[in-house]
Amino acid sequence: GSPEINCIHLYTFEQARREGLVGEPTTSFMASDDFFGQLGHNPTRKKELFNTYLQQSGVVDGIIQGLKKLYDEPGQPEDPILFLKKHIPTKEFVKKTGPCPLPAPSTGTCKSEHWGTLKCGTKVDLFTLTSPSGSYVRCMPWGATIVGIHVPDRSGTLRDVVLGFDTFDEYVMGRNPSFGSVPGRVANRIANGTFTLGDKTFELEKNNGENHLHGGSEGFHRQLWTAEAGPGASVTFSYTAADGEAGYPGKLTARVTYTWTDTDCLLIDFEASVEDKPTIVNLTNHCYFNLNGPSMKTIKDHLVVLKCSKYTPTDEGCMPTGELAPVEETPFDFTTGKAIKKCITGEFPGYDHNYVIDKDANTAPYALTPFAMVYEPVNGISMEVATTFPGVQFFTANGECVKDIAGKLKTKYPTHGGFCLETQNFPDAVNKPEFPTPVLSPGERYCHRSAYQFGVQPEFKPLIADEEDKTPPKLRWMQMPECFRPKPPKLEEPEPEPEVVAPPPKGGKGAKGKK
Repeated sequence: GSPEINCIHLYTFEQARREGLVGEPTTSFMASDDFFGQLGHNPTRKKELFNTYLQQSGVVDGIIQGLKKLYDEPGQPEDPILFLKKHIPTKEFVKKTGPCPLPAPSTGTCKSEHWGTLKCGTKVDLFTLTSPSGSYVRCMPWGATIVGIHVPDRSGTLRDVVLGFDTFDEYVMGRNPSFGSVPGRVANRIANGTFTLGDKTFELEKNNGENHLHGGSEGFHRQLWTAEAGPGASVTFSYTAADGEAGYPGKLTARVTYTWTDTDCLLIDFEASVEDKPTIVNLTNHCYFNLNGPSMKTIKDHLVVLKCSKYTPTDEGCMPTGELAPVEETPFDFTTGKAIKKCITGEFPGYDHNYVIDKDANTAPYALTPFAMVYEPVNGISMEVATTFPGVQFFTANGECVKDIAGKLKTKYPTHGGFCLETQNFPDAVNKPEFPTPVLSPGERYCHRSAYQFGVQPEFKPLIADEEDKTPPKLRWMQMPECFRPKPPKLEEPEPEPEVVAPPPKGGKGAKGKK
């Protein structure tokens, strides 16, 4: 759009509309306060000029229809433009939290059924999001928890690739390390369980040694959210935390939407707003993945790529020091891809570290950025991850975290039985001014998106001599590293034939003459 139009910023995602994905923004526009002022108080004229501008800007049809609905719905506000300004992020908001990408289309279904009952007598439903191909995701409003993700392997068999339990009571009553839930109001750690906003210091529960973790022992992951089935294969869970709940300031409303697209991509949209006073917020999903499906196999043979050239080093309490250190020549380097097990030893028991996601200099700071790929070479399942968040916590279920938990199909999970890719802001950001701020003020909207794209890859066979690879892996966002290709078998060299030595002559001419 023209440079003088500079207040409201809409992003469109043509690729998302066509393929069920979210790509780079293809069109954007902004409109200034002067632009609205020039329209006067004639709603008809406002509607005409605004829609004309949208169409001239090449905005996709879905957005045009969505904006028109604001004008056409019964009981429309007296001033539609003010209504738009209230519900569309402002330029200042975009700088802080980025736009929430539009939901990708999903033609699947969302069905619910009774699954369990809390002690208070409240019934809890289980929601199943099913794609046209038959793959499906299950989730519930208690903790906004993802219960299962069922995707096909190379043989076409559906495998549930997240850890968890078979029954509702096990999630609520059993030993549960936040399987598939949404921690909050601040995921990850806050040093010493304390932070300061303005001139006031807030004390939080110390539930992780001397530190505060995942909003406390009764954080969002232990609360019952309200549920609203959306269009297609999607569901939205909402939770309102009171001012002072768990020690945090402000009345905060959080919303998490799960959408299962026709391309087997799980979209997670995080939104939040605070009503009365500044607060801090950092939402994520805590799925433990194991692409083997329910089994006692570890994830150490999974092959991983992380497009993250820096990470945040930690102290002995897993608290970031504030430094952004390069991963090069350290165990944290997954930039070119390697097996998880490559660096796990007795001295290095596993990963529980925040990585800084690489962003292209020409990419908007909060564009949806592909940054991770995980591949299970035996069954062929792959998972790519993209997010608008600046960081990701890579966790490999070290030590006693999931060890000996009787999970799905009564499988006893081992150490390193799963891994997490928790897209989020950096840990302890509220106490580290050099980190992206987690502060959310009244009038601002927090919204981020993460996408988990599942696929199945043909067998990545070794190439011998100049053999052509006729069925290479087809990832949607990233390239399969050549280092993941199995090495060709060593050809045994044939044993040399023994040298035949002619026997010396036994007599006759020439028998004599050597001394």
